[in-house]
Amino acid sequence: MVYVIGIDGGGTKTKAVLADQTGQVFATAAGGPSNPNSVTEHEIYESLSELFKSLKKQSPEAFDQVSICFAGMSGVGLDPNQSSLKTVLTNICQPYDMDVELAHDGVIALYVGTGGQDGIVHISGTGSITYAIKDNLIKRAGGWGYLFDDLGSGYSIGKETLAAVLQEYDGRGERTVLTSKVLQYFNADIPPDLVSLIYQASNHRTLIAQLSKLTFDAYEEGDDVSIQIIKQAAKDISHSIKSLANDVYANHDQVNVVLSGGLFKRDHIMIPLIKDDLKGTGHAYNLQLLYAEPVFGAVIGGLKHLGLEISEGFMENILVKHNV
Repeated sequence: MVYVIGIDGGGTKTKAVLADQTGQVFATAAGGPSNPNSVTEHEIYESLSELFKSLKKQSPEAFDQVSICFAGMSGVGLDPNQSSLKTVLTNICQPYDMDVELAHDGVIALYVGTGGQDGIVHISGTGSITYAIKDNLIKRAGGWGYLFDDLGSGYSIGKETLAAVLQEYDGRGERTVLTSKVLQYFNADIPPDLVSLIYQASNHRTLIAQLSKLTFDAYEEGDDVSIQIIKQAAKDISHSIKSLANDVYANHDQVNVVLSGGLFKRDHIMIPLIKDDLKGTGHAYNLQLLYAEPVFGAVIGGLKHLGLEISEGFMENILVKHNV
């Protein structure tokens, strides 16, 4: 039996699992952030070391037989092998005599959605990014940060929502129920009050992204302004998918696309809109939501690196027992 440690590292938390090639999980652990853009190398080392200790404590026999640690991490840059995280992970794994592989977090999201097959993954939460993976090639679209380019994200929807409220107030925009919703959310009296409230907040990016929930609510109530904002977000997501498909999968009729992130909790809204925008583009897109945690995509990555096939039984085990 082959045993793998999979890691899903992000800007707010890190998850780890110890599993075998059948999808049976022997240990799980969770810790703090591991994005090198958010915390120091020392903090990442300490956090990951604690995760490994926890896994070993829970299942020492399986831990001692682990062949590889595969980590999908945010913030690794364009070349994971050049990331400082690769050095950190190698230093942690070396005493345990296990191999180490590091990949973008988008890779593991794709793998858990497709069972390890190539394709495109789009992630929309607070931010937004799209990856195309084919063989050993990885290309990205978007995800350059909220100051530059985070189209199709919760933040971009929230920003457009605030703009619509202020534009209605000063006479430049249409009437919208977003005004009452946003004022109530912040317990504010008039739209200009929102400016100081948001600028003074320490987490203004997250705060603005959370407003996307109000925009989806207003969309379902038939608010014209909200419908325009959500439709534009869907177009932005579709555009990233199409541009990567035309580049990486130009000679393929069908492309697997995995959609991941908090924005797709309103999948009954977003998926039909994205499907409409993708029509007539020369590709047949197999859109699917992420139904299992990305950390299991890291386990799949480890098994693939070892040259093992991902069985139907493996996917059934993680989808039944560990669905999101």
